[in-house]
Amino acid sequence: MSLMPPKRCHEGPGKQGFEQNLIDCKIYFKLRYNGTDCALMTLKPEGENNWDFSNAFAENYKCEFGFHLPDRDIIKLPVGTTVSGPAITMDGNSAILIQQFSASLIASSTVVITIGDGHKGQVTTEMDLAMLAVFGSRFMLIAEQMGRTLQKTAIGANIKERLDFS
Repeated sequence: MSLMPPKRCHEGPGKQGFEQNLIDCKIYFKLRYNGTDCALMTLKPEGENNWDFSNAFAENYKCEFGFHLPDRDIIKLPVGTTVSGPAITMDGNSAILIQQFSASLIASSTVVITIGDGHKGQVTTEMDLAMLAVFGSRFMLIAEQMGRTLQKTAIGANIKERLDFS
C-alpha cells in the first residue's frame, strides 16, 4: 500500500510554523458495501502494519445505520481505478452517472469520463428521451428546493403564505 508517510504529512504544517508535537496525521479510507450508495470515512485501525479496515468499517456502518451487511464485499475506489459504464460513482457531494459504452478514471481530485472509444462524434439536435426525462426531473427538483428555501427564509406574505415566487 503506497500512501504518503506520516513524516511527509508533517512537513507542510511544519513549514507554516506549527510545532511537530501538535500535528496529528490520521489515515482514512472512504469505503462502502457493494450494492449500496453510502460510503463512510473509516479511520485506519491501530498498529503500523494493520491495514484491515473491514472490522472498523463494519462497526462504523452498524453504528450509523443500526445493521451491517456481512455477506457483501467492501469496496474502495483507489486513485487510478477505471470504472466502465453503466455505473454510478459517488462521493460526499455528488453522484456521477457513467453511461453505457463509457468509462471513468478516478483521479486524486477529479473524475475523467471517456465516452465511447474517445473519438468525438457529430453534435446533433436529436433528443434522447431518457436523458431529457432525467435532466427535466433534476431541474424540477432544484427549482422545488429553491422554492422551499425561499418559503422558509421569506418575510413577506406573498412568498411565505401565498407561495408566489414571481
